[in-house]
Amino acid sequence: MDNHENIGFYFSKAFWDPLRKNKIDKEWSETLDFLLDWGVEITSEYTADIGSYTVWIGNYPFAYGSKFSIPQNIYTVGEDDRLPTKRVQYKLYKAVEAAKRKK
Repeated sequence: MDNHENIGFYFSKAFWDPLRKNKIDKEWSETLDFLLDWGVEITSEYTADIGSYTVWIGNYPFAYGSKFSIPQNIYTVGEDDRLPTKRVQYKLYKAVEAAKRKK
């Protein structure tokens, strides 16, 4: 069987969802969705400031859009290790790409 016949599987929910260890947080998703209307400031290759939050913008779509802990510059684990919905992740992706083009 030719590997190209099944390439659609790699773009499917069935392939990616089990690989995402983070859970969706609807409250965080709503907050981020609102804050994205006010702009994004890229702070590094992997983080951006959005409102009063620093958000992880590396390795889309896995941890993309989760909160990032500044004090020790470590990726947070636990309650803050939550993702926005895929719709808000994509909105964040578009905002980040637009901010990068402005630089």
